[in-house]
Amino acid sequence: MVLLGAIFKCLDPILILASIESTRTFFLRPPGTLDMANQVKDNMSLGLPSDHYAALNAFREWRFIKNEKGRQPANDFAFSNLMHVGALQMIEKTSLQMLEMLVEWDLVRDIPVSMRYNHELGDPELNINSDVQPLVLALLASGLAPNLAVQTGPVLLQTGTDPKALIHPSSVNSGGNFKQLGLPRKGPRYPGAGPPGTLVLFSSKTASSGGIFLRDTTVIGPMTGLMFAGKLQNSVDQANVVTVDEWLPFKFESGVCPQVRELTRSVQTVRTPFYVSI
Repeated sequence: MVLLGAIFKCLDPILILASIESTRTFFLRPPGTLDMANQVKDNMSLGLPSDHYAALNAFREWRFIKNEKGRQPANDFAFSNLMHVGALQMIEKTSLQMLEMLVEWDLVRDIPVSMRYNHELGDPELNINSDVQPLVLALLASGLAPNLAVQTGPVLLQTGTDPKALIHPSSVNSGGNFKQLGLPRKGPRYPGAGPPGTLVLFSSKTASSGGIFLRDTTVIGPMTGLMFAGKLQNSVDQANVVTVDEWLPFKFESGVCPQVRELTRSVQTVRTPFYVSI
């Protein structure tokens, strides 16, 4: 994923996202502050149905304040927004170490800090697409593969190994159906991220007495999931179906599938009746 970030010139966000995946979450949820914690994460997501972008935006804001105003104002920002300073510092350290490795391997140029744009990591030329959200999400999908789920009903999702899963209540996509309609949080306790067919990336899963919960989720589009989130197979008996990772079939309109099929290397029978329509 990091190499793709350099190739597609969105190095800074991909380095940060890769570092976030390697450490614990810095969003805190102390007892008695859950509503505030949910609001902070919603605000940091800037309207995107993405925990990953919420974390990316929050880290970038903390980094900007630290570099412009100093460490104490940055830590005050983190404290007021229920963020763990130590985790933020670990993400910063890890992202810098990964950048140093790329420089040592002669994959990117060594750029002085004074020449970086807006405190972004790496050569400004390798960050000209850093604000192109669809591209960043596509590379995130490639990095998180095969962690892909699909909404199969109002509440439940399906993954490649779990027929039933739920969005964790700490996610910005918990209660997504109501937020998209501008309604208050109510109804089912763990509503899904969208209508049936919605594709969701997730960082990890946890199991409890309440079921399987997907943590740190991001809603992506069908083509992003198809092209970046897993291995493609063609259906033997259905010419307009392509399957991701042998479990999630995509059904195309007539005449579209042949172009997509050119990108596939193997053919296998679709094993589930649920379809994502494109």
